[in-house]
Amino acid sequence: MFNRSKSLLIAKRLFSTSNENPRITIAKNILKLHAIRSASSESQLKAALSKSYDIDVNNLPDELKDLEEYLSVAPATQEGFIPDTNHWHNKPFGDFVLIEAKRQHTWPFLVGGLVSILLLGVLFPLSLPKDIKENNYFIPLQNGTYFDEEFGIKRDAHGKVIEESHDHHEKHH
Repeated sequence: MFNRSKSLLIAKRLFSTSNENPRITIAKNILKLHAIRSASSESQLKAALSKSYDIDVNNLPDELKDLEEYLSVAPATQEGFIPDTNHWHNKPFGDFVLIEAKRQHTWPFLVGGLVSILLLGVLFPLSLPKDIKENNYFIPLQNGTYFDEEFGIKRDAHGKVIEESHDHHEKHH
């Protein structure tokens, strides 16, 4: 399967022009920027643009002293990814549920959802008068059934015949 890591590898091979560490490239560009900014004539500017800079991580110039920690850290491709087991998305499902159940706002959320389902799904349909339940077009749809008036047939949500009206059958035969 073609995934993100393979596409990054292909992009790196196609578009990369250097084998050096990207952090070192950034440091070289910072030194070049300082040289360009300090140039006061066209000849100094040309010299700053054409100069190549060598970076020694153990002996950094003053312009890069603030980047000492950044440059000394190994690149992520060498270290590899180590998932943090304390993050919720790295925990097993049971542990995740236990942690979430202990949160202060979890229970009102769950109780509110349960009360809403109880009110709308159970108590509201029970409170309707019987004639509304029988003659209403939408309540049977909620229950997954409907009455096909053209053929006088009660069908389920998949179109399967549940009950056929005898009056309609006698009129057409």
